[in-house]
Amino acid sequence: MAGYTREVADDRELARLASSGELMPYDPVWHPRIGRWAHAVELEELIPFFQRARAELEVRLEEEAKRRAALGFWGRLREAVFGRR
Repeated sequence: MAGYTREVADDRELARLASSGELMPYDPVWHPRIGRWAHAVELEELIPFFQRARAELEVRLEEEAKRRAALGFWGRLREAVFGRR
């Protein structure tokens, strides 16, 4: 949501948000050590958490692609028309 800000308690909460995908790499984050707003990906301590979230997302996307491939054309069409069962 544009313009949404949230104060976090500590770096662990930021890491949790990055791992869960709630904090995206280009979200602005106040960096107290440099005294300015920075993109979350500029905080080196968060990079491993973004990488973990990306790996988890890639696994889920691969599983979904396999599921859809197994359905075939008619199965995907049925899902598109009638919804996923």
